[in-house]
Amino acid sequence: MLKLHHDGVAGCCCGGRQYPGDENGDVLVPAEAASELLAHGFVSVLQGATPASKRAKPILSNRSTKG
Repeated sequence: MLKLHHDGVAGCCCGGRQYPGDENGDVLVPAEAASELLAHGFVSVLQGATPASKRAKPILSNRSTKG
């Protein structure tokens, strides 16, 4: 099972099953459902992270290039 997050959702439905969300917009779903839900704006929740940093964010490269 994986924990995913989407702002403002009360839960989701995948494979004919309903998965309720918690007060933070997090849902616990089977791993097989993750790719479909990620395509609909859900993001992975990192386990064991602090509350302010637990939502996955895109990695932005700020490396300078020599040229």
